[in-house]
Amino acid sequence: MKKVLIISKDFPPKGGSAVIRLMRFVKYMPRFGWIPIILAGNPSRFTKTKYDTSLLEKIPSEATVFRTHLFNLGGVARLFTKYFPPDSQVDWLPTIIIRGIQLTRKYGPNLIFSYGPPFSNLLGSTILSKITRVPLIIDFHDPWINDPDRKYPFKSYDNISRKMEEYVMKNISAAISVTIEEMKYFKEKYRLEDIRVVENGFDPEDFQVHSTFSPAIKYGVNSTGKPENQIKEGKIIFSHIGTFRGPSEETPFFEALAKVFLETPEYKNKCLFRFIGNTGKNTQIKCKNLNLEGTIEFISYLSHKEAIYLIMNSDYLMLFSDDFNRLKGKSFEYFASQKPILAFISERNEELKSILRTYSKAIIIDFHNREEIKKTLRNILDGELNFQAINNNSFPLYKYNAIYQTWRLTQIFDKAYLLNLQL
Repeated sequence: MKKVLIISKDFPPKGGSAVIRLMRFVKYMPRFGWIPIILAGNPSRFTKTKYDTSLLEKIPSEATVFRTHLFNLGGVARLFTKYFPPDSQVDWLPTIIIRGIQLTRKYGPNLIFSYGPPFSNLLGSTILSKITRVPLIIDFHDPWINDPDRKYPFKSYDNISRKMEEYVMKNISAAISVTIEEMKYFKEKYRLEDIRVVENGFDPEDFQVHSTFSPAIKYGVNSTGKPENQIKEGKIIFSHIGTFRGPSEETPFFEALAKVFLETPEYKNKCLFRFIGNTGKNTQIKCKNLNLEGTIEFISYLSHKEAIYLIMNSDYLMLFSDDFNRLKGKSFEYFASQKPILAFISERNEELKSILRTYSKAIIIDFHNREEIKKTLRNILDGELNFQAINNNSFPLYKYNAIYQTWRLTQIFDKAYLLNLQL
């Protein structure tokens, strides 16, 4: 069995979409001949709002997890994280190098695998790879310089970040990306040939056990104090899983929904809209001002297992994106659920739209078109849209299965390992 050193400051019990993506790979790597050795941050530093102990169950018995505290740089660390690129996690960089050298000497890994953001993770892993001469493979689950929405505090920060990205890309053996757009960018700018798209996906075992999962918390308690089973009876449940990127992302939808209820008040008794994940107070204030109380529920961060439970107990799943070609991680778990999807997507995200068009239970609605949103919601509440008879037999769900995706990743590992042997 070959060994891969994985660099990840965030690791279970820390949750979040990036950690869940990494865990899908880690879980199935031993099946394809690779033993993961993980350098991770200490759980005591993790934010409790994203604490998910259920993810610990996914760590394979073959894996070794080395948890470490960051080196205490005191006030220097605060200065660096605020004013120095590549990001606020730059204080993790010396830990990667020092602890990474120790683990490389102890375990003798054949490869190093790292992901970003945080981009400090990529930069530190690249330096470690250069020092130890162990080949590095990286995973871009979000763009770095190629992100049109990224804001830099000053011009020199931008220039240094560009140099850092160039340094990383010129010293890796291979890379994977979540989007085709990002893959094209790296191929064209850095002439990087060995980069492939491995989208976000789903773990099939999550959907095999959801029916036997008994959640410990009580969902669906709204302002009336009624529990979920009383609220759900006779109601259509719409659910969104994940974090909103900002107040502007959900505003068109809520305004359209308010108009639906204003025109037909009896619809309020027919539906329940759930938003599971981190949403700002401004969003909740907006809903209150639009008189949406009683039909909207905000549920804070849940474990991944609990989120799957709510996906499977929804009638419609909702996606919101005004991003530039950014693929929402939950999209692929939506696909696995075989539930109807209402996708409120702007023209900026053509890549996500192209995938959704192949899923026969998806309705794509212009993110900014309030009238189109209102019309779609009315059609559902009037019973004019029925997805029960639609099947998705032609949808390539296997592409997003974590087992298949891990096999594709380990094929890249094997190629890099063999090339290194020839050097």
